[in-house]
Amino acid sequence: MSMRDIADALAMRQASLYYHVPEGKEQLYVEVAMRNLRRHQAGINQAIAAIKNRGLETQLLAISF
Repeated sequence: MSMRDIADALAMRQASLYYHVPEGKEQLYVEVAMRNLRRHQAGINQAIAAIKNRGLETQLLAISF
């Protein structure tokens, strides 16, 4: 998949895509992965906060689903 393919799929110009990710596909991949990991981390933190006084085992079970 090329940056042109990605830009076309996003309905944007290739130059605009390179403006946001000048290092290309590797940078784009890293940024998307980091965004997903931050969302996952936020979900884990929210699950733990909801049951923070119930013990480690309960917290681990809550984040495993």
